[in-house]
Amino acid sequence: MSMVGRRSVRKVGSKSGSKKDMFDAKIAFYLSLGLWVPLLNIAICLTSLIFSFRALRSLRQDPRHFGGRGYIVAALVLSLTGLVLTLIGLVFYYFFHDAICGSAMCQAYYASS
Repeated sequence: MSMVGRRSVRKVGSKSGSKKDMFDAKIAFYLSLGLWVPLLNIAICLTSLIFSFRALRSLRQDPRHFGGRGYIVAALVLSLTGLVLTLIGLVFYYFFHDAICGSAMCQAYYASS
């Protein structure tokens, strides 16, 4: 509410008392953006999943007090995508490392250095 003269004028679109707690949802979302950090993305994505499920549980128990469904969904999608891509990369590295590094390109690189 803003004061104009002596009258209080309500701003358009503002609802008094509609502030919802979105702390866990926002933390989960911001952590899920860390999926691009090498070597730490597994820990960051797992932490983001923990905060996402915690926020989702809070939202289901008390939807009037908690909000951030969009943040929760985005965090879940990004975190799960990051984990799946990291696991696929680790599997490919484990099974195909010798085939890739046995190629002529890798041998030429290691021979020149």
